Amino acid sequence: NAYLQDYQKIKDALVQKFGRPLEEAMKWRDNSYKDDFSSWGEAVSLGHVELISRWLTPQTEITASLSGADEQILLTVEYTGLELKELAQRSEE
Repeated sequence: NAYLQDYQKIKDALVQKFGRPLEEAMKWRDNSYKDDFSSWGEAVSLGHVELISRWLTPQTEITASLSGADEQILLTVEYTGLELKELAQRSEE
C-alpha cells in the first residue's frame, strides 16, 4: 500500500499547486479486492484497479495515475501542453 500513499502525496502536491482535480476516478477491472482496503496495493499491482486524477490549466493538462499489471506498479504524472496536444490530434486526422 506504500504506492497508494505515494500517489496520495503526489496528488496532494498537485492540489496545492493547481487546486482540486477536474476529474478523479478509481477504475476497478476486477472487484476481488474492492472491499479489502488493506489489499488495494496488491489489487493495483495485479491490474485490478487504476487511480486517475486530472487537472486542466489554460495551457496544460496534468494527469496523475497509479496502475499496474503482472505485479509491477506504474506511478506517473504527465504534463501535456494543450497547443501541442491539439497539433498532434490534427496531424493524426
